Amino acid sequence: MKKLDTFQEWVKNGTADTYLSSIRRWVIDNATQKQIAKSLHISEKTLITLKQKHKEVAAAFDEGDDILR
Repeated sequence: MKKLDTFQEWVKNGTADTYLSSIRRWVIDNATQKQIAKSLHISEKTLITLKQKHKEVAAAFDEGDDILR
């Protein structure tokens, strides 16, 4: 059985919406990508991969940025 990535684990555990909301809030608070990754207890490299692989994660960053504009 293929190992789930971090976002897939969030979905499986029912915590994805909470994590996505947190990402939006941190972006609005001008947290760096490195700080956000640390808050999520993942590496920055993992966060970048999640943004590339899962549109929901990328959208959370974009939505946070949109509020700042």
